[in-house]
Amino acid sequence: MSKVRRMAVAAPPLIAAALLIPMTAAQATPDGCVPGFSEPGAVTLQQYLAAPRHLAGLDAGMYSVLGLTARFDVIDADDDGVVCLKAVSSLRGNSDKNWGFIYLADDA
Repeated sequence: MSKVRRMAVAAPPLIAAALLIPMTAAQATPDGCVPGFSEPGAVTLQQYLAAPRHLAGLDAGMYSVLGLTARFDVIDADDDGVVCLKAVSSLRGNSDKNWGFIYLADDA
């Protein structure tokens, strides 16, 4: 078998493997959240409203319960009543200074 033919036979499985490896790493966890959205992770509306950063934002007047509820409804695209949260932090660990009231959110 020629070198070109061997490469042509070997290339498709290698390409397929390279494409599948990243996809498996990004699979949802059992609670429905993709890796990285595990702290606090999957939450219901009540848990979303009671999340520590949201409570701090409510106390500081940065949020209202109505605003947070509306945001939850937008994030929950499939209307299953669950979204995934991840606490935002800076690279230097100054989470409270710059991101004290913020979570990244995605649909579960």
